[in-house]
Amino acid sequence: SGLGLVRRDGETFLKIEGFAGLQNVDPVRGPHFVLDADLERVFSDHEVEVTLTVRPSNRRGAHAFQANYSTGRQGESGWQTFDMYPDWRDYSFIYRLPVKKGENAFDYLGIRPVVPEDSRAIEIQRVKFRRIEKARAGVGA
Repeated sequence: SGLGLVRRDGETFLKIEGFAGLQNVDPVRGPHFVLDADLERVFSDHEVEVTLTVRPSNRRGAHAFQANYSTGRQGESGWQTFDMYPDWRDYSFIYRLPVKKGENAFDYLGIRPVVPEDSRAIEIQRVKFRRIEKARAGVGA
């Protein structure tokens, strides 16, 4: 997989290119973002909404992409698949993170184009994480 910053028409974005047959099931063995250990503590035992602003690349653009939030050995969201529109759009999913146990480690967000044959590419403008507060016991009951 190829990964790089691109500047076009006054915009800067991240381009990820994938190749058929070379994608690994492990989100850390392909294009991914490493989240700081502080975020892992804040997100522990909470639902987190992940929102990605993505579009197909103008050359060999993918029709779909996948994202996977991984906490390493403690679990992952699994690959979430999104069919894409031709322009910038927000795509979101929610993952409940397990309770943080043991040593500090890093969480990862794997992102890849769906590649049915040859190669396909996507462009990423923004990645946003939002912790969803837990409902407090007795509120609204």
